[in-house]
Amino acid sequence: MAQRRKLYLKQMRSIRVEAYIAWMVVGAAALLAPSCKLLEKKTLVCVASADCVVTGHVCCGATMSCMTQSECDALALDAGADAATDAGPDADSGADAGLDAGPDAGPDAGPDAAVDLDASSFAVCEPPVALSPLGQSVGQDAVTDPFGNSTIVWMWRPLAGVESVYAARYSADAGWEDAGLIAEESDASFSSSASVAVDSLGRAWAAWALSSSGQGGRIRAIRFIPGPTWGAPVDIESADDGGHVGNPRVAVNAAGEGAIMWALTAAGDSAGGVIRARRILADGGLLDAGTLSGADGGNASDPDLGVDEQGNIIAVWMATFGPIYSIFSSRYSPAVGWEPATLLDSAVSTTFPRLVVDPAGNAITAWRRPLDGGSTPTRAWARRFTADGGWESAVAIDGAYFNTTYSSLEPAVDRAGNVLVAWLYSVDGGSGGTADGVAVNRFSIATGWEGAVSLAFEDAGVSGPGLALDPNGAGAIVWSVGNGGSSVLKMRRYVPGAGWMQPTVAAATSGYSISSLVFDVSGRAIASWAENVDAGSLQRAVVCR
Repeated sequence: MAQRRKLYLKQMRSIRVEAYIAWMVVGAAALLAPSCKLLEKKTLVCVASADCVVTGHVCCGATMSCMTQSECDALALDAGADAATDAGPDADSGADAGLDAGPDAGPDAGPDAAVDLDASSFAVCEPPVALSPLGQSVGQDAVTDPFGNSTIVWMWRPLAGVESVYAARYSADAGWEDAGLIAEESDASFSSSASVAVDSLGRAWAAWALSSSGQGGRIRAIRFIPGPTWGAPVDIESADDGGHVGNPRVAVNAAGEGAIMWALTAAGDSAGGVIRARRILADGGLLDAGTLSGADGGNASDPDLGVDEQGNIIAVWMATFGPIYSIFSSRYSPAVGWEPATLLDSAVSTTFPRLVVDPAGNAITAWRRPLDGGSTPTRAWARRFTADGGWESAVAIDGAYFNTTYSSLEPAVDRAGNVLVAWLYSVDGGSGGTADGVAVNRFSIATGWEGAVSLAFEDAGVSGPGLALDPNGAGAIVWSVGNGGSSVLKMRRYVPGAGWMQPTVAAATSGYSISSLVFDVSGRAIASWAENVDAGSLQRAVVCR
């Protein structure tokens, strides 16, 4: 608890400095107009509590910022200790100095520390849009095409009825189009989330997994052709009765070449699951399925993949061998086909690999790994693949912000190959417990890993995150804060050369599943989530500029 309070108070002191700078920049005119309302969303700067649009937040006089009363009271309690801390050269002695001397000090001390406080730099978010009527809405994924149009695909079950797959389109010219039914699955139930990918012409593929009593599991997919027209769903894989399929992932490059990948466990297969894939041709054709991991590859699951502009595919997945969890990779090239699997890491509870591939064929995969051979606490690790050199050594990328929570790692890549990896972390709890904060590390093509930075440390449970980059390296991250039926969706924007903008509130929601964020070339960020409403849920989305 002492470490957690120290980190919290350190952030509060930083907020006071940022708020003071913001107050000076906004100037005397802010006294005549409520600052939070002027920027249309909650920001750090306020004049009175009436300026704070989030229920339960007050304008704390110590910082001129919107926060909860408990946060403001904590600042008052810390005033004496803070004065002593700031009085001399030993201000950062002890544990706090350890944090400041570590990775966090690197990127925050350089160009990325700059913050543009002009109102236009803050994300202004439109009111949330309900994409589905009341029911059960789960497993969404989203993509954006080069023309600024976005597509969200999700599974939905009405309060009385059958499972269906729906899609909603956001047009760069006309805004939201009505959500449409693209597949009805009357004889099955969903077993995992949807996955969707899009090429440079706006053609998209979506895939999902089903389980059917008496029929086994199925992977299904559907293709979208701008017009807009969704094709007919096709079966990608069918498991025997008693078998199981899951974790479908789809990826395509600019030309439309790629693959659909999934995990398959056949009925009575004592060796466990294998990873299977079907390649996608540029004309929309699907080749026969192939198996990437054999019977000696452990119980394989949780695949991820990416495609470069030459049609090379990189895949990663997790496999268990008793108590040992391993991360594997395989690469497909048009000249060679699928190469034998390569072991990337192996330990107890080494799980949930996620992968991004840039147009030149370089890749970064990130996963969770225990700190000292046990199951907790866990850390965020990564390995980089270069098209001309293969896999480099694994590195821990989380700095002081470890205890990564259950399956929270999210990577994103830009056109040049720069990568952001975000994760949730817990200060006191073990892996899988309630998260306290959101952290990120950036890999620069020019300089390598820049160091872990905490983007948020909250006083309520954190879920998410959703992370996205546009082709030029600008991006955004969203997460939700809250427990039970009330939560807030927060966002921070990333600007190359300037760094992370201050957080804004994108929506007040009862959301519980932030599954997707896309960021298009015109600066729009679109976040989608499933929201608890009475006995059911809604699929909602918000557009921020």
